[in-house]
Amino acid sequence: MRREELSSRNVAYGYDNDYRLTSEAITNDPAGNNGTVSYVYDPVGNRFSMTSTLSGVPGGTFSYVFPLFSYVSIASQSLASPFGSASG
Repeated sequence: MRREELSSRNVAYGYDNDYRLTSEAITNDPAGNNGTVSYVYDPVGNRFSMTSTLSGVPGGTFSYVFPLFSYVSIASQSLASPFGSASG
C-alpha cells in the first residue's frame, strides 16, 4: 500500500500474509528524512525485531524480549476470583 502526502512525501507499507506490518519506506520527504523501517515476527506472531535507516528512529536492529512466563502469569491473574479463595 502506498500513500502520497500533500508535501509529495511518499510512504509505502509492506505486509505479510497474516496482514502484519513488515516494512515502511519513506521517500521524497521535504526535510530529507528518507529511509525504511523493517519488522520481523517470531513464529507465534510477536514482533521480534526492528531495523531502521530513518534518522528519527534508532538505527541498526532492535530486538524485543518477551519473558517466557509473562503470558502465563497474566492469564492466571485474570482468572482469580474477586472474592478470594474458598476453603472448606
